[in-house]
Amino acid sequence: MEVLGFRFGRAAYLTDFSTIPDSSMALLEGLDELVLDALRDIPHPMHQTVRTSARAHSTTQAAPRVVHPHRPRPAARRTNTRLIRMGYPHVQLAYDGLEFEVQVDDAASQVSRQRGESRAAVEGARSRRLSAFSSSQAWASRYAAFGHTSVLAIGNFDGIHLGHRAILRSTVERARALNAVSTALTFDPSPRKVLRPETAPPRLSTNAQRMEWFNALGLEAVVVLPFTLDLARLSPDEFVEQILLRDLRVKAVLVGENFRFGHRQAGDVKLLSELGAKHGFDLVIVPPVVYRGEVVSSTIIRREVAEGDVSHAARLLGRPFALTGEVVSGTGTGRRFTFPTLNLAAEQELLPARGVYITRSCLEGETRSHRSVTNIGMRPTFNGSSLNVETHLLDAELTTTPKRMEVWFCNRLREEKKFSGPEELRAQIARDIARANKFFSRLRRFRSVRQPPEHY
Repeated sequence: MEVLGFRFGRAAYLTDFSTIPDSSMALLEGLDELVLDALRDIPHPMHQTVRTSARAHSTTQAAPRVVHPHRPRPAARRTNTRLIRMGYPHVQLAYDGLEFEVQVDDAASQVSRQRGESRAAVEGARSRRLSAFSSSQAWASRYAAFGHTSVLAIGNFDGIHLGHRAILRSTVERARALNAVSTALTFDPSPRKVLRPETAPPRLSTNAQRMEWFNALGLEAVVVLPFTLDLARLSPDEFVEQILLRDLRVKAVLVGENFRFGHRQAGDVKLLSELGAKHGFDLVIVPPVVYRGEVVSSTIIRREVAEGDVSHAARLLGRPFALTGEVVSGTGTGRRFTFPTLNLAAEQELLPARGVYITRSCLEGETRSHRSVTNIGMRPTFNGSSLNVETHLLDAELTTTPKRMEVWFCNRLREEKKFSGPEELRAQIARDIARANKFFSRLRRFRSVRQPPEHY
């Protein structure tokens, strides 16, 4: 159930809640006073505990004052002493009869501005609680300044496939055990695009997609470092000391067995383990995930997508490969001669091979996806000259055109082909639609006896 919090100028009052979505966190910026729910120490499904409330207070960077106001003053004094020992000296327990002044300056305009900055920080991710930062110093100001440490996963995480998931889930579990902040450290652009652009592979995912998947896996924070030549020049020791220790205050680092870091990739897992022993953090090397005798990697997934084998790519990703982007105006050829389509301006660097695919499409503003058929090609029947991504929805007739959409690729039906004219093409598309409907019917029967694949 949704509950209301209240902001009065530079103070806010939130009671009887269990979590705060990111959309609300943006409204809590620029506070002098914050009162939060903290019913008790034992976890409760509808309330914050003293510890979780203190942590939530820390993430807002508001001035001292916290937790449930319905406590007598002696209990407040005892809990305040305990909060200091827990590492929250900036937090106090409120008490019955407490009074404080509230400043009512131009908070509304400030909140509006900061709300927009918060949205931009996660680059459009549909996250409810993930905090995203563009520097390790920004992470430190949010967490380290209040005594928090991190359990850190480091990598490019392109596509966030089954191997990445193993690392990230282990990061979340270990962070819980150590009472630390589960954090991913990644880069944009990828290091190879800066150092050897001619060899850099196309990326499987956008930053917004990565933010969404980080959040879905339960991470609390992500640091997306802009990869620059200055960052590339850091030696392995400097990288560890300046970023991992000084800013991110790591208690444990999780990486894959082929992880390299530092200037000219001079650091490897052996050196990182030695530095961990020297500086007091653990190194966890997560073994690769093997699927049917094949090590899961972004390289293999890129190959499968580029060749059109999206069903194999989906098994290695743990979900269908997805394209996102704005819906743009087309030539109107499909609506006039064959079937109406939505034209996607894909944001991803890599597209599946030309051909016709069974897909599911999610339109902006909707929570359910639609059965669909998607063509990637040049429209050879109509002598097209540009590559297009066109999707026909099987279970919806739209009255308005959405601004954005996401297309999940389930299976490939056929290669792109030039037909003699619109009538032959229309007949083939009708057969494609029939095969797609048959696919979804079989999938529904399969789902009745087994857990459905993610996103299908």
